[in-house]
Amino acid sequence: MKNLSIISLSILLLFVSSCAKMDKSLEVAGQLDGSWNLTSLIEDGLEQLEPYITAQMTFSNIVEAKGDYVYTLYFNEVSAGSSTGNFEILTEGTIITLSDDADPTASPEITTITFTSDTNMVITATDPDDGTVTIISATKI
Repeated sequence: MKNLSIISLSILLLFVSSCAKMDKSLEVAGQLDGSWNLTSLIEDGLEQLEPYITAQMTFSNIVEAKGDYVYTLYFNEVSAGSSTGNFEILTEGTIITLSDDADPTASPEITTITFTSDTNMVITATDPDDGTVTIISATKI
């Protein structure tokens, strides 16, 4: 009987832990939802944004902890191109996978998101193919 109680307690703790992780992923999804202006885009230590080059990311169609994203680059406030894809929030809401619609065979970037406030976030991504590290700061529109 004692073993049954221990097993039952272990299953309950595992269930509660899984729910807490999902709740955190849903919380991050809610924070992420919407459009973000990139305030800084550092790739391998070099700032990529200039006064005439700006970028925006929009996260939408979020169900559970999955959704769509659009990344648009602007040159003198005119769209210079965009990429689209899907994302999924993993690991207690701190890591997401991004997959690009233009190249579905490409490895998704593993990204860490830190919300510094309700309207500011920092994204850190490492490209698994070439190891390029990108750090993005963004403000919610």
